Amino acid sequence: MKRFILLLFLLPACTSVSPPLAPLERPLTSGASEIVQVIVKPVITSGINSEDEQKYGVDLSAYFTAFEVHIINRTNEEISFDPTQARLINGTGQINSGLDEQGAVQYYMNGGGNTILTIVPKSKAIVDEETRKIVRARITEGMIGPGGQKEGLLFFKKVSPEHCQEIVLKLDVAVRESGERKDFSFPFSCANKS
Repeated sequence: MKRFILLLFLLPACTSVSPPLAPLERPLTSGASEIVQVIVKPVITSGINSEDEQKYGVDLSAYFTAFEVHIINRTNEEISFDPTQARLINGTGQINSGLDEQGAVQYYMNGGGNTILTIVPKSKAIVDEETRKIVRARITEGMIGPGGQKEGLLFFKKVSPEHCQEIVLKLDVAVRESGERKDFSFPFSCANKS
């Protein structure tokens, strides 16, 4: 009877992981050699021997829908990027903005917005270390000079498995002098979902 109760409590915690996303187009790169290039990869830390979890040291999929973003400025002008202006839009039209540092930390501390049953709670030291890793990995707002680049993780509130078809990540960069905005769009769908 005790094993059944334990399994009953573990199942909801397992279903709260952000569903793995797969690109609908290959490659997930936008831009030409003489302009702004943006490369995006969904981060998947769930599963055994996840390369992303080994790389970042945190099971990010338990808390966020996250993307590795690499922006390369191949123009002769300074550009700027603000991760909080990025949008993740699902098939129902719901829009989630990129989380700023405080929002990402708060969302992590709240268990990704869901009540999570913790059988063995994390120590304060582990929570502090994982928080530092999340903050360190996050792509920051700022300027990117000509020939420069910026990379890091873009965090969003978790995508619901019921709404993970037709996900679109939209982000933009601004050209400092002209104020022109360059828009980028990356479509995704749930991986291994029919």
